[in-house]
Amino acid sequence: MTYAFDELSAAKYVARRVAAVEAKGISLRLLNDFDHLRQVVGETAGRAPLTPIFDNRVSEVGPDNAFWLLGTGPDGTVRHLQAVRMDDLIRESLSEFLKRHGPQLMSPHIPGNPMASDYAACRYTREMRGRICYHGEVWLSPEGAVRGQGLSVDLPRIGVAVALLRWRPDFIYGLVHPDLVLKGIPARYGYTHFHPHGIRWHRTDQPGTLDEYITWMTRQDMQDMIGAE
Repeated sequence: MTYAFDELSAAKYVARRVAAVEAKGISLRLLNDFDHLRQVVGETAGRAPLTPIFDNRVSEVGPDNAFWLLGTGPDGTVRHLQAVRMDDLIRESLSEFLKRHGPQLMSPHIPGNPMASDYAACRYTREMRGRICYHGEVWLSPEGAVRGQGLSVDLPRIGVAVALLRWRPDFIYGLVHPDLVLKGIPARYGYTHFHPHGIRWHRTDQPGTLDEYITWMTRQDMQDMIGAE
């Protein structure tokens, strides 16, 4: 069923999720200083390097089109990170955007050549246009007592709901390693669609490709997620 967007219900949803996270010992902050994000990522043990799409030295990312969430434990230690950016893709498809920004979208841990990679193998990215958010950098510390409390459900959904409140995007998407798809991670984050070949990275460490899945929600999916509670 299609229904009008209820801003108050969305705000209440965020408030409930934040309260649940704080009850589990995580203090959450919404930030838009990407120099600070770079510093936090660089100083956080066990955290992979920042993906260039969120590095403001090489990508146009800042307060107008992006935010990030910082979660800290009672002792101030960084326990969680995630980031969202919005791109207005009225004149090009998502697959065209991915091709144009290939080097910025490749995570530092992927042994690939972005210039030789395939960004149009998934038919859905060829069809997606409009206001589109990219949701990435989702990380939860493997240390301490933060595991096993449902935080991997609560935290990413807060990012999705804040993006919905801020930009009313037509789509929100992420790129996911196949192993994480098999573990059900997109569903835990609230995503209702996933498909192989989101990006087929041309490998440099061995023959073949590394096929990252694309996982996404429409605006209606986001509203349904909020309305389900």
